[in-house]
This record gives sequence, C-alpha cells and structure tokens, in this order.
Amino acid sequence: MSENKYGSTLAEVFANAARRFDGIPAFCRKDKSGSFVPLGFRDLYEKGLDLATALIGLGVEARDHVGLIADNRLEWIVCDYGILLAGAADVPRGTDITDAEMVYILTHSDARVVFVENTTILRRLLEHRAQLPNLREVILMAPGESAPEGVRHLETLIADGAARRAAGVDVALQRARAIQPGDLFTIIYTSGTTGTPKGVQLTHANMCSQIENLPLELRPGDRALSILPIWHSYERVFEMFCVSRGVTTHYTSLRAL
Repeated sequence: MSENKYGSTLAEVFANAARRFDGIPAFCRKDKSGSFVPLGFRDLYEKGLDLATALIGLGVEARDHVGLIADNRLEWIVCDYGILLAGAADVPRGTDITDAEMVYILTHSDARVVFVENTTILRRLLEHRAQLPNLREVILMAPGESAPEGVRHLETLIADGAARRAAGVDVALQRARAIQPGDLFTIIYTSGTTGTPKGVQLTHANMCSQIENLPLELRPGDRALSILPIWHSYERVFEMFCVSRGVTTHYTSLRAL
C-alpha cells in the first residue's frame, strides 16, 4: 500500500480518484453553445487506459518522452493520462511556441511521439519534419479535424485502445503498476527568454509530495476554473491536486471568461 494516501505515483492517484469519485465530473469543457460538458473521473481514467494501450501498441516504451503541444482543453488531460499511464513522461508546451522552439524541444527531449492540438500546429510541425528525424508518430488531438495521411488522430487511437482492452489486452495496467516514484512524469521547458530553453525534470514523487502536502481545503464536488496555461508547473500542481480531491475542473481561458 502506498505511503501517500493519495498515491505514490500519478498512476495511483488517477486510479484512486476513479474509484473514490466515480459519478463525479472530473473535467468540463465548453460546447459550441457555451455550456460546460462534463467527463467523469471513471470515464477519464478509462479513456486514459484506452489511449495508453494504443500508445504502447505504437511502440511507446516505459520512460519514453512524448511531446504534447496544446493549450487548455479536455483532450489535453486525456492525453496526459494516456502518456503517464503508459509509463512515459510528457513534454508539454502551449500553442504559442515558436517553430524554432518546437524543433529544439522535440529534438532535445528525444521525443519520438508528439500530440498536437490542431491543424494549424500540425502544419507548422510538418513543415519542419525533416529536422526531426527521430519523430515517429504525430497525433492530432482536435475532434472534428481530419488527420492527413501519415498522421494519427486521438479519437481513433482511443477507439483502437478500447477495442484491444475489450479483447483482453491489459498492457496499460501492467505498465502503470510498474511506474516508480522516482520515474519522470514530465519535462517542462522554460520560456527561453534568457537563452536556450532548459528542460526541468519532475518525478512522480515530486508531484505526489505536492498533492499530499498543499495546505488547501477542497472537497469532492467542489469546482475549479483552469485559466493558467495548462503546461505551467503551478497549473499542473493544482490540476493534479484537484484530481486527488475529487474537484471538478472547468477548462476556459481569459478570452472565454
């Protein structure tokens, strides 16, 4: 049993939240009418396992680094769950990234797989694909946007992973259970305003310590608003804290308030 009551790895935190807060919305996004649409803790965890299963099928190994270029949106947390449950570490950055930074970060982190938010970021990435010889897989996140030949779509991967799990494949659970507290869960790159971006390596133990010790009183069913860029360390700490406490996080931005 974990010494941390919420989990000693984020995989444990996710599994415990799915069990304890089944029936409570975990995250909400706005639909076209402006109404918030929820995704429950159990459903989020299952989608994460589906995606992790598909990623493992694509060749993602434990402790690999996976790029995640997107802003605050529900698909972001689904991808985060999938990457981490596959035993890999994500390398996140927002869509305000420059082309030069994108090439540098994906190269420096040795990311062989990258998720991109939309076709605009996809087009920019593909323009520099020749500079990324180690990049094997590009995955488009945005629902309703078609992925061109040679690019996979998040929805298709989740469906494929769900079918494999329904057929009895349990590689994602095996991979998640093998994660150690000292394993990396993310590499966050600095903005580069003082020179070349620096990769900050954070472990599962780092985040789980924050989850355990932050002096905040939040309860299951409380609501939070996500406005800070989702890949920033402050936002990620608070987001994972909310997951551990059963708080419902609503994705928005300053433009949408």
